Amino acid sequence: MPDLGPFHAVSWEPIYAGKPVTRQGRPLIPDGKRRVVREQEEASRRIADGSLKNVPLVDGTWN
Repeated sequence: MPDLGPFHAVSWEPIYAGKPVTRQGRPLIPDGKRRVVREQEEASRRIADGSLKNVPLVDGTWN
């Protein structure tokens, strides 16, 4: 959304297989680990093909 303007990121900790997927716990939850790896692969692919653009952080907001 290149015309969005500055925004703050919104995040949450999803729950897979009844357990919250936190940064610390995701390697221990098979469903969480699989989904995080898949999302990382998708992001890497889209960055490489140019369909996902860099959004820099400027003065505390993403631009």
